[in-house]
Amino acid sequence: MGWWWKQSKKADESKQLWLPPATLLLVHKSLAEGWRGVADLDRAKKAQELGVIDVGRGKGLVFGDEGTKSTWLARESGGMLVRWVHATDEAAALAAAEKSADATWVPTGTLFPTESGEHVIFDAATSGAAIGDASFRMKLEKGRYDVSIARVDDGKAAMSVYRLYRMPI
Repeated sequence: MGWWWKQSKKADESKQLWLPPATLLLVHKSLAEGWRGVADLDRAKKAQELGVIDVGRGKGLVFGDEGTKSTWLARESGGMLVRWVHATDEAAALAAAEKSADATWVPTGTLFPTESGEHVIFDAATSGAAIGDASFRMKLEKGRYDVSIARVDDGKAAMSVYRLYRMPI
């Protein structure tokens, strides 16, 4: 496994947060309150499966509506958004996601530029001021993040995994 794969923190499986299916938006926390939810949703949906859009004075990364639910797995140089396609249970889903380290990553051509600090991923139909606990919160370093995708199916579970990898400066 590559050095990027090291976990920054192992999630307690019994407390893993899964968001329901939705178009998701990843933004720096300082930009989230400017997101108007349903009023801005059409801009997010134009990104289709994956894309970068303007959000206030910065950028947001849009993940189109795919899978039945999603979770975030933090990694040392970024993280992974895991979209559950099918699985018998959460343990099988997380095990399949962990197998993505050995998967063939396909470049998407998407680069997400951002500032250092706390970021949030939430349902793009929700206004940033109202996201509350229905979001993932993580710290990202300033830089450009390359977004790749792997489709993982080990027979017990199938996942679409988006890897955010901070590009060297």
